[in-house]
Amino acid sequence: MADMRDRHEQDTHQMTEKLEREVVAEEAQAVELLEADRERKLRELKDRHAAELAARSKDMSPEEVQQVFEERCLSCCSKMFKCFFNSVNAFCYT
Repeated sequence: MADMRDRHEQDTHQMTEKLEREVVAEEAQAVELLEADRERKLRELKDRHAAELAARSKDMSPEEVQQVFEERCLSCCSKMFKCFFNSVNAFCYT
């Protein structure tokens, strides 16, 4: 009877450890998926901003381009991500 009880306790302990490892692995996978999705959205947003600025800047002065950039940057940053202003590339990294 004591052997059965010990065996049951060992099985319970092993199952608990296995479940804990599975939960940790699932959480890590979920975090990776969320991060990948966030990075994809960020890339798409950067591409859209660059394309928009390139299209609009053809007929605009540098001051007008900067104004459009600043307006666009402020409006999008308040919605989703932090803005990383990069004046060299002249578009918003949001």
